[in-house]
Amino acid sequence: MKILWITNDLLPEAKSILSKQSCSVNGSGSWVYALYESIQNYVPETEIRIASVSRLVNKLTVISGKSAIYYVLPFEKGNSGVYNSKYEQYWREIEGLYKPDVVHIHGSEYSHGLAYVKACGNSKVVVSIQGLVSVISNYMYGGIEKKVLNRCLTIHDILTRFTIGSQVKMMKKRGNLEVELLSSVKHIIGRTTWDKAHGFIINPTVCYHYNGENLRDEFYSDSWNYNRCTPHTIFMSQGQYAYKGLHNLLKALAIVKKFYPNVKLIVAGPNILRGGLLKSYIFSTCYGLYIAKLIAKFKLSQNIKFVGPLDAVGMKKQLLASNIYVLPSYIENSPNSLGEAQLLGVPCIAADVGGVPDLISNQDCEVSYRFEDYELLAYHICQLFCKSKIFDNRALREIAAERYNRKKNVNDLLNIYADISKNSKGC
Repeated sequence: MKILWITNDLLPEAKSILSKQSCSVNGSGSWVYALYESIQNYVPETEIRIASVSRLVNKLTVISGKSAIYYVLPFEKGNSGVYNSKYEQYWREIEGLYKPDVVHIHGSEYSHGLAYVKACGNSKVVVSIQGLVSVISNYMYGGIEKKVLNRCLTIHDILTRFTIGSQVKMMKKRGNLEVELLSSVKHIIGRTTWDKAHGFIINPTVCYHYNGENLRDEFYSDSWNYNRCTPHTIFMSQGQYAYKGLHNLLKALAIVKKFYPNVKLIVAGPNILRGGLLKSYIFSTCYGLYIAKLIAKFKLSQNIKFVGPLDAVGMKKQLLASNIYVLPSYIENSPNSLGEAQLLGVPCIAADVGGVPDLISNQDCEVSYRFEDYELLAYHICQLFCKSKIFDNRALREIAAERYNRKKNVNDLLNIYADISKNSKGC
């Protein structure tokens, strides 16, 4: 069986060849690479070629790597919010070169996947849902009133014209293309009740396939232990956007600080602060300034640390060193950082949003709360600071190990491919 993957990001090997630099994978797209590695490990005879878009090329480029053949399409203006028919000619050329039995589009967020369907048809196509921008666009303000954020406009926002409002407009445009893609295919892959529900609402006749996700290799070994962590530390994997909920976590942190003055919040991902309030007015985004004002208001400057983007090794080290992992997002499907924390057995608190209810047991040191209820979040943090001292995380790790079982997930995916190749008409 010949399989073509269509991805949003280049895999490290292809990116290294094109950029002539050593490249690793972290953050966005890491699950695609983890899945590909698992297939290579467990079923190496599987034939997969990978097509991606990149600004590193200006024409269709074929790369022969050690592990795969890559088709790299130029990024092209308008890939995000406006449909670009130029991609169609590239897909027809690739279709002629390879003639795949199954085409797997990883993610529905960008228009080049839709271009494949328009150019080559939908008979052998499956789309795996990662996040749904058509839905996320409704949550971008993270529950903050627009007028509040408008009062935080910065010089950076004015000069770049890249505000939350402009991001919402762009995501809604992308969302329209996403809905068109999901409406036009016969098969989708998901992993939560949330993505199944939205898939059904968009396309009631689509055939839904469940397939668990594979995470990065580093997180399948080692185990969190209270004696090795720094007590009263909280880890959050990123807080760049309002819908990730950092502002609500800061409100909870102000309450927790009354009981644990030494509490420390560690935030990975891009640092949205630019020094003090004055620098934030100039260089930060409106959300960054809003966060800076909250930190000043609650006197939390000594209780928060931004550590920048982390690779898998750095993320694992930080999770093992933290007392609690918190996911305060306004919307998520199945966040990988939560899965990575669970695989390691880190005490977890997560907002009860999107697909998260499928992932949280609400037992022992794994609890959920309503996104906006930061008082309850503060209570859970204080409770877990105490309970985690004697936390036996074996059950948490066993459940996560089954959910993210790499061999099972690979076998399930290959069975999905086999079903699609035999039954291209859908369910």
